[in-house]
Amino acid sequence: MIQIPLMILCKSSVLLEDEHYSQILHLSWELLLDRNEELSSCAATIVILTAARASHLIDKLIHIEMENSSPLIRYNSILKFEILWRFRYQFWIRLEENAHSMMKVKN
Repeated sequence: MIQIPLMILCKSSVLLEDEHYSQILHLSWELLLDRNEELSSCAATIVILTAARASHLIDKLIHIEMENSSPLIRYNSILKFEILWRFRYQFWIRLEENAHSMMKVKN
């Protein structure tokens, strides 16, 4: 049941602004390693959406984590990339129908 708020965010992604993505990004990033596969899949969708809509937020987050002095944080970042790769095909499935035609990706 904890994944429902993230599912709602995924469905409403065409309406969200960059500030909304910045507010949910860190939580979604941490939830990627959750044992609940449904929750981590929803979190992966949010992270991928943020990368598409507000790439500067993802760039900053990844830069900070990969240059952290703690090997555990760097290792967990690599595991999170693996989760993102695993759920990459579920991205459009989790969005609202025809979201691909409504969503504008910024350059």
